[in-house]
Amino acid sequence: MKGKLGKFGFILLALALCLSITGAAFAKWSDTVTVEGTVNTGSVCVGVLDTGTSDSGIDPRVDPISLEPVTGDKDVASTISTNNSIKCEDGVTYYQSITETIANAYPYYAPTMNALLKNCGSIPVKIEDISVTSFDDPDDILSSITWKWELTYNDIVVASGENLSALAKIVDNYQIEPGDYLDAHITAIFLESTPQGASGSLTMTITASQWNEVS
Repeated sequence: MKGKLGKFGFILLALALCLSITGAAFAKWSDTVTVEGTVNTGSVCVGVLDTGTSDSGIDPRVDPISLEPVTGDKDVASTISTNNSIKCEDGVTYYQSITETIANAYPYYAPTMNALLKNCGSIPVKIEDISVTSFDDPDDILSSITWKWELTYNDIVVASGENLSALAKIVDNYQIEPGDYLDAHITAIFLESTPQGASGSLTMTITASQWNEVS
């Protein structure tokens, strides 16, 4: 019998091999790591945060020769800013449209109007379009007005001039970062040629879009 396993020996050998293989499999240790992800999209939001005029009582006027501001003494004309189409963002009130109303104007009356446009969203925006949506000036009042303007970004002056088309060109494609604001101060100086008893109106629309979609 020496050197021979026999039938019983083969069974024991097979069992030992199975236990050996099973033991190797049970020796594998493992652990897991979980990866989670969330997606949030941003928002585009622009609105007029504040408006104002320089006529709060005594009329703002300019000298007929130099067109420089002078101290007035009468309250004859008026300039009123009206905020329309209220919308709220994070509890802050913004306006989607404003109306500037000038009444009883006369030569060398010179009110200043301002509108503060703020990026109330989380995405940078560029001003994509400035368009006149309605215009009614049968007495040609606009031809008797000369303009002065100043543009500020976060209260820092970035440009100034005397031509509204130049202002529109600068504002076009201007980028406003989230939380920042662009403020335009526009002075209308009524010249000697201002017609009496006239009236007119002008409506403009400003469109702002996400910065990487505007070229």
